[in-house]
Amino acid sequence: MVMTLAKITAGTGYTYLTRHTARGDADQGNDHDAAAYYTAQGNPPGRWTGRGAPLLGRQFPVYKQLEPFGQRVEMRLDLIRQETRREPAEAEIKKVKAEEARRQRAAVAGFDLGFSPVKSAALLWALDERPWVRDAIRDAHEEAMNAALELLEDHAALTRTGTDGVAQIATSSVLVPAG
Repeated sequence: MVMTLAKITAGTGYTYLTRHTARGDADQGNDHDAAAYYTAQGNPPGRWTGRGAPLLGRQFPVYKQLEPFGQRVEMRLDLIRQETRREPAEAEIKKVKAEEARRQRAAVAGFDLGFSPVKSAALLWALDERPWVRDAIRDAHEEAMNAALELLEDHAALTRTGTDGVAQIATSSVLVPAG
């Protein structure tokens, strides 16, 4: 199994995830086989699972929206030009861009974990028409995914608390959209 990880910020990333997990954006119909997952356009509806599922509805902090990145960088470079009466050096430009990239804060709503079977297992599942082979592959994949989620819940799920979130503390659960 291969697991990918991506940060989801509160706002459009979070609402996209909840909207599509709740209803899906693929027209799967009521009568579709397991292979339709690979041929359908969009995502099928999912379900929420994990120990955090009962905690839905959590509010996220809202941070002050800054000027657009390019505008902030140009304003700072203009200050350098005014103070030094020269064009900023390449190192100064890189430093300003790096600092400005870190300035805009957004609440982290969660992390998107993607679980995919290794290619050989996915190909065997797709090409072998025997139902018991497909069932065994799907069961093994789901067992591996559940074991990974349990490991994350027990050992890696942390949250922040305190002023500006300076302290990390263990959580008691995670919330998982599962398809």
